Amino acid sequence: MVIRRMPEEVAMLGGKIIGSLKKDKVDRLLAPEEMDSAARHRVMRFKEAMDGAILEANRDVCRRQIPAVNRQDLLRMVVRVAELRADYIECGLHISEQRHPTVAQIEELELRRRAFEELKAAYGATERLIERGYVTVTE
Repeated sequence: MVIRRMPEEVAMLGGKIIGSLKKDKVDRLLAPEEMDSAARHRVMRFKEAMDGAILEANRDVCRRQIPAVNRQDLLRMVVRVAELRADYIECGLHISEQRHPTVAQIEELELRRRAFEELKAAYGATERLIERGYVTVTE
């Protein structure tokens, strides 16, 4: 009877594996109910403190760079998003007149789409700034 030790701490006996395979340690996250009460409270207090710090950092940075936003600013942005959307669609309609668009036409269409999507996303981010109180809204 020959027992050989392998690097994985598995022994072979007559062609059969005996013993156990030792794997690398894997981190395991605890579910909230697995933590004790004090640990849960520490985690909750930490998260609340971080939320407060994030709010304050965003408010300070945004108000320094964008002191106020008014109705005119938002209307201008909305009109530009609408114009960029129309430009993108118009370009797409023009390109669709032929079956095989050129590389230049596709690049132009992509440029118009990206401009529209990016300004639309900027408008959405502006709405979030206002909703979260990161900037002052004036009339």
